[in-house]
Amino acid sequence: MPTNIPDDQLPVIQSVEPDSGTYGTTVSIRGDRFSDAAQGLKVAFNGVEAEINTISESEIEVTVPKRSKTGPVSLTIGKQTVSGPVFNYLLTVTVTTEAGSGFEGNVDGEQSSARFNQPWGVEVNDAGSIFISDYHNTAIRKVYRSQTVSTFASGFTSNPMGMALGVDGTLYVAGSFNNLVHAISPAGEVTRFAGSGFIGDQNGEKLLATFNVPADVAIKQSNLTLYVADAFNNKIRVISPNGEVSTLAGMRARGYRDGPGPQALFYRPVSLALNLEETVLYVSDLFNHRIRKVDLNTGFVSNFAGEGVRGFKDGPVDEARFNEPLGITVDRDGTMYVADSENHRIRMIKDGMVTTIAGTGEAGLQNGSGKEARFNDPYHLVISRNGGSVLFVVDRKNNVIRRLLIE
Repeated sequence: MPTNIPDDQLPVIQSVEPDSGTYGTTVSIRGDRFSDAAQGLKVAFNGVEAEINTISESEIEVTVPKRSKTGPVSLTIGKQTVSGPVFNYLLTVTVTTEAGSGFEGNVDGEQSSARFNQPWGVEVNDAGSIFISDYHNTAIRKVYRSQTVSTFASGFTSNPMGMALGVDGTLYVAGSFNNLVHAISPAGEVTRFAGSGFIGDQNGEKLLATFNVPADVAIKQSNLTLYVADAFNNKIRVISPNGEVSTLAGMRARGYRDGPGPQALFYRPVSLALNLEETVLYVSDLFNHRIRKVDLNTGFVSNFAGEGVRGFKDGPVDEARFNEPLGITVDRDGTMYVADSENHRIRMIKDGMVTTIAGTGEAGLQNGSGKEARFNDPYHLVISRNGGSVLFVVDRKNNVIRRLLIE
């Protein structure tokens, strides 16, 4: 076969049937001049190579590969590629219980028999260990590589909430009603990182600064800047690498207003997440029922998703409705996942659309497919660090940690 085929002799894709489906779906690609290019021919769905089952002059039968995502079907012969219609890849979501018996308590040990007491936040490290802020047990628990549950750190004077893991292994924890931000070493030693412990919104040196129920933290790994969702102050605060606390956005007054950071209004900012480039900070604006975003280059605050009306509706981001959205996490490709707490659902925001990937909307504890699963107040969630195929969710009122496999 020649290394380059003349354009008028290249295969032609005329149709793809069906044009949507999950991984494992058998698809017929119809067209012309397939047999002449059969040797060395590769078929891909959005760049992910597929297994070829059969090939003839006018039809190729293939199996949709996992995690290909929505995009064009293409044929590649050597260095030449022919693109065809777009195939709409449908996610397959499987929900299981990662840890917790479902009973309230404080019990370490095997994952299935461990007990939590209304857990709140969750983080995961590169090794796959999961950290959980166990709110009413005032402790940080650890699930070691999907094996056992242990107590990683304790001795907090208030209920730990959201967390962020630094590149050096330090775990930063929002201390809620003690108005502190804690730092936990990889060995489990707890220290006061920021906050005097008094209620207020004073900026300045980090140990003298004051907060009013810090609910979550996010860390810019490139320079170790820490962002704090100062919930009851309705502000986003910043702890710089040199130890100074300042205000990035928000006023003490509650409300909804976009604009420059100092003029913007929030109503209980409770969760934070950064994009991969660390140029945008996303904020879960609880009682505005919206996800907001802060441009870290300009400080400008705008709406990312949500109509601002309590409810449930999928669709375009500016028309979608949430019901007290809590935890947010962002995948490497920019996909956002939202724990829509009072809707008992896990939502996904991608390409300007909001969809539901898990949860029926009824409170409960049920595993299975995303469409069958039930949650009871999902609070925080985090995407795995292996490319984004696994999502861990704190199912607060069920006292368990759920695992969503997304394929």
